[in-house]
Amino acid sequence: MGKISTYAQVSSPSLSDKVIGTNVSSMDATKNFTIADILSLGSSSGLLVPYVGATGAVNLGSNNITANSFIKVGGLSAQFLKADGSVDTNTYLTASTIQFTQVLNGFSTVAQDPSALNTPLIVSFGAAQGGPLTDIELLTGGKIIFNTSGQYFINAYGNVERQGSSGGVAVVLFRAVLNGTQISTTKGFRMDTPNLPDPYEVSIPFYANAGDIFWFEIMRDSSGVNSGGVYPHVNLGGWSNVPSTQVQIWKLN
Repeated sequence: MGKISTYAQVSSPSLSDKVIGTNVSSMDATKNFTIADILSLGSSSGLLVPYVGATGAVNLGSNNITANSFIKVGGLSAQFLKADGSVDTNTYLTASTIQFTQVLNGFSTVAQDPSALNTPLIVSFGAAQGGPLTDIELLTGGKIIFNTSGQYFINAYGNVERQGSSGGVAVVLFRAVLNGTQISTTKGFRMDTPNLPDPYEVSIPFYANAGDIFWFEIMRDSSGVNSGGVYPHVNLGGWSNVPSTQVQIWKLN
């Protein structure tokens, strides 16, 4: 019997071809084993991944896959692979990545009175801030210019009050305006007692485009008497005084 290395080699073996081996369970007898039987033994014992020329989905059962990389056919570097095998290019925010940066904090300490009934007054928030190179610019008259597009969060405060005589009931309205158009609903206050502050605070999250102009307005409605506005309050206990208005704006990074 010649050496095995001298035998002719089959270039394309088939599953029905046989190999010689030792049968341990039969007193180490030398026997033939088909390639198909050997592969079947490996799959049934969990040693091999059940993949034999598959062209469709392969169920790996309890088997795990570890590799240096997984490449999706037709996938791009700008995509990521999802659990169902699809690819996605969306950007998702998580709690750890959501961060807001305050871009404006303005307040006023002067009384702001509409000049007459049914006459809107733009609410001011103190001195001008920012400029064309900043995300937000606050004008002296109260208008806010958004120089950078993005998601913003606005928090505004007004110390609504009626001063003067107590005759009749005053109706003071409040609204938010974006590019000359009212957004959200009109808010209203009915006041029949003078010098009784009614603090009001509103929060507005919205997406602003570069160049958008935003402001707040108050108005004495003719359904009431010609009285009411936003007023500061001087404190005597050592704390800072209550402003007539304040606006704070944060930008989502």
